[in-house]
Amino acid sequence: INMIRGFELLKQAAEMGVPNSPYELARCYEYAEGTEKDLNAALEWYQKALDNGQKCHDDRERVM
Repeated sequence: INMIRGFELLKQAAEMGVPNSPYELARCYEYAEGTEKDLNAALEWYQKALDNGQKCHDDRERVM
């Protein structure tokens, strides 16, 4: 799987509520892995990860 296809699959998983996928998707947006860098999207997905109980406060704060 190439990075772009991996990103697409991860985004689908995050949108379906698969655990841990919102955090991993946020990292893709933050570090431009399989997609263009988009800090607003990264922040949105880090927040969704936090809302789902994932511990990623430091990651979200770094993007802000």
